[in-house]
Amino acid sequence: MDYFETSIRCLEAAAPALARRVRDARNITRYRIENAKTGDPTLLVVDKTGHERLMHSRHDPRREAWRVVETSIEPDSDSVIVGGFGLAWHIEAILDHAPNAAVIVVEDDPAVLAAACMARDLTPLFTSGRIDLALGDRTDDVLTLLEGIGDNGKGSGDG
Repeated sequence: MDYFETSIRCLEAAAPALARRVRDARNITRYRIENAKTGDPTLLVVDKTGHERLMHSRHDPRREAWRVVETSIEPDSDSVIVGGFGLAWHIEAILDHAPNAAVIVVEDDPAVLAAACMARDLTPLFTSGRIDLALGDRTDDVLTLLEGIGDNGKGSGDG
């Protein structure tokens, strides 16, 4: 099944410029999709030296994401900032675990989103109305904002 076109159309409806950048990054080969033991996709990153590293569990990426979210995010959270999109297992878990939370995802590489769109149908995430994406050069704006919150005493750094 071609998840990419389904997912990217939903992203285009909300953020055409962002979707264009993700579409342009579709053929970057440093990311590979593999199947975990559960059959769910997991993301493999290949660095410049050829070293491979998994971004998610080789066994059960969905359950791994749930464990992390349940131990680090309060169910009554109204907002969550996430570093990295990956295959969005953690984002999906956040949306379920904290049903009122808005999620800001900071991802530096549009190719990660392209890989995620190829691996999974992300329509439910992109149409949830609860996710904002800061991609590539916009990540600096988010980091500056977060530094300002910490500097003026309004943020505790607890997430």
